[in-house]
Amino acid sequence: MRVLAGFCSVMALIAGGAQAQNPLGAPPPLEVFGQLPEVQHVDLSPDGRHAAMVATRSGQRYLVDLDLTTEKTVAQPLGDIRVRDVMWVGNRHVALVKSWTTTAPIYSTFKTELYTVNLQDMVTGKSRQLFLGMEDREVDPVVTGDIHVVKDAQDYRVTASAFSRANEGNYLFYSFGANDNRTNQIDFAGRNVVDWVLTSDGKPHARSEYDFERKIWRLRFRSGSDWMSGLEIPATIDIPDTRGLGRDGQSVLVFQEGKGFFEVSADGTTGALESGTYSSPLFHPLTRRFNGFASHGGWVDYDFLDPDMKALPAKVAKAMPGYRTQFAAFAENPQKLIVYGEGPGDAGSYTFIDFATGTSVPVGATYPDIPEAWVPVKQAIKYKAADGLEIEAYLTLPPGRDAKSLPLIVLPHGGPETRDDLSFEWDVAAYASRGYAVLQPNFRGSAGYGADFVAAGHGEFGRKMQSDLSDGVRHLVSGGLVDAARVCIVGYSYGGYAALAGATFEKTYRCAASYAGLSDLPAFTSYISTKTYSDKSAGSLYLRRYLGDMASQAAVSPARHAAGVDIPVLIIHGRDDTTVPVMQALTMRNALKAAGKAHEYVELKGEDHYLSRAETRLQMLKAVVAFVEKHNPAY
Repeated sequence: MRVLAGFCSVMALIAGGAQAQNPLGAPPPLEVFGQLPEVQHVDLSPDGRHAAMVATRSGQRYLVDLDLTTEKTVAQPLGDIRVRDVMWVGNRHVALVKSWTTTAPIYSTFKTELYTVNLQDMVTGKSRQLFLGMEDREVDPVVTGDIHVVKDAQDYRVTASAFSRANEGNYLFYSFGANDNRTNQIDFAGRNVVDWVLTSDGKPHARSEYDFERKIWRLRFRSGSDWMSGLEIPATIDIPDTRGLGRDGQSVLVFQEGKGFFEVSADGTTGALESGTYSSPLFHPLTRRFNGFASHGGWVDYDFLDPDMKALPAKVAKAMPGYRTQFAAFAENPQKLIVYGEGPGDAGSYTFIDFATGTSVPVGATYPDIPEAWVPVKQAIKYKAADGLEIEAYLTLPPGRDAKSLPLIVLPHGGPETRDDLSFEWDVAAYASRGYAVLQPNFRGSAGYGADFVAAGHGEFGRKMQSDLSDGVRHLVSGGLVDAARVCIVGYSYGGYAALAGATFEKTYRCAASYAGLSDLPAFTSYISTKTYSDKSAGSLYLRRYLGDMASQAAVSPARHAAGVDIPVLIIHGRDDTTVPVMQALTMRNALKAAGKAHEYVELKGEDHYLSRAETRLQMLKAVVAFVEKHNPAY
């Protein structure tokens, strides 16, 4: 039977593979899944009359202004750049946040990702780059830290900090007017400053600092021309960070892992806030004050403090029945907003809604070329790990196939302290379209299930975090849904490590594909220690919290045990990855080559850790699909 099954698989591939076997007919080409979203980085102007977004058409990227009253668009070409964010600064200009990878010794001795911000006039198309032309003040035109949009009595403004070449080790914090071109210096600070908190009208209110030597985090409040200490917290790994203004507009909202969210007053007093286990704060679009929490589980739940905004989730649910929705952007009047939604046959789309007038306008769809029948459905499942720990996972079934004896792709998330959810994902949809079930386990150490669940992952790289994945496979096999002989593992970042570890230390999988995965943990730990200038830095200590000591790391490093690999391995890595350096991929490739093991290696030119470029994202997808179909045919 195995010989016959293999013969049938070969014939199916010759005839077009999955296309010949699925009653829905031929699946869409991989291009419709692997392209960048047709619209992304969507924002709404303060007056609620314009939507700005980055749109991709025929491989070209544009900055688009959609007039929500006339539904006419104006597009400005962007070229091949990495856009990280788009934010309205008033009703005519947007801040376009871009990044690129380079080697810049004043920022890092390693290849690093640097950011610039352009104020773009959406009417004339004219653009000016923040800090450019300030050479007389020896300011480097690279933006550091967070970017804020504020409104003073005269104008909307964007604030950002930059490195001072004149006084090495210090930052300059400036604000830039959208319409009046005023440039104001707000603060001058040492490199221990992490971020600033501003009042709603753009005045400096507080700033956070971290003493790298003494391992102390400080929150200081502005008092006249001085910064007065408000709170000090010892912190070696879980360093607090400011999130914005508190409820009264005078306190500051702070988050610290393990402690949660709390408000800090100028006198140093603190007050804890109740939130979910995996939450993000909400702020009022006009006052900029703390306004509740969004809790991130399988989807997003909102709990606003403002009474009018508290009613919005129910209003949106009524306006968009059958859809899961998220709030994408608000006007200053929060009854005008842009909603992101996913529903039956809709991979994701943005809609402008004005509850004051009862009108709505479609803004754009993320993947409009995917036919409705090929938008897969995710479902949440639960199973027990070998030690009894309950694991939640998300299962996607291939459209048009019976749910029995299916081939499976295990797709663990990155992080590892993040999580998967019910949202549409382009790669999951692509794999499902080729006939594969896709399992995404939220293994121990994942976020969203409480502090104990996160802590259960500490020291479990390549151990219980790994077996949690194969326990999920066994659960699906026991129910007859999956064929145990047809399982592959594919992953990105931490998931890429899990794919390599699955090939090295387990016998569950038929093939393994890794994108941007770790392969030599001691080498990566040394890299982070050097990059952060200390093996006692927060980054180094956080890493060892999960990985254990060097001896423990070596024991679960796939590159150091390549002789144990007995399945084909695909290694893909972006050449410009500054999170996991490409050397990790080269180390694994060289180890497999020396051990005489079957492998393929693909290096993506100009790509980073996040598959930000259309050309290389599609290259990655095609390489993974071809590899999996070759070594684990779906039919």
